[in-house]
Amino acid sequence: MDLAVEHSNVLCTDSKDEPDAIFHFVTPESKKPTSSHKKAVTLTATQIANDEGMKHFIGFVLQKTGCSHLFTTGQIANENPDFVDSQWLQYIDQGKLAYAKTEVYEDVKKMECLFQAFHENSKDGLLRIEGVVAKFAAALVQHFPQYSTKMLERYAFARTMVRLKDVKVAVQKQTESARSKTKRIQYCH
Repeated sequence: MDLAVEHSNVLCTDSKDEPDAIFHFVTPESKKPTSSHKKAVTLTATQIANDEGMKHFIGFVLQKTGCSHLFTTGQIANENPDFVDSQWLQYIDQGKLAYAKTEVYEDVKKMECLFQAFHENSKDGLLRIEGVVAKFAAALVQHFPQYSTKMLERYAFARTMVRLKDVKVAVQKQTESARSKTKRIQYCH
């Protein structure tokens, strides 16, 4: 059984044969991507969730640093093409969420690539060196001089804390508590 759900400019098809929901970006002229449709881009649900989460994250960083010339709040963002279009932000917004400018969002994608490259020599995606946030912020300042140092430092700190939280959750999933070990032994025998 195939299920198709349209979500703005995204068409989601989910079937039992596919391991993950596949999203196709389609143009307004065609509602269904075909094999000959050259402009269709296929994304998984995870990729779309990461994209929407990044839009929320950068809005948070901009709002915390007070760079009001780089974001807006409320319904103004929905009508203005200069700001990111996020269905998820529109859904959860109660008038106080920040919508970043499109060019800032494109630069944040580049910052994410720099973050991945900066931490590539670690085994879990986060370097354990002294002053890791300050060193990453200095690298960002070199690559993006058009933004304030305060904003780039806030981004470096917030992005590092998000990764630290992900690492902590992964470690907690791997470790088994003494109580769960005894319960497993009791129920197995």
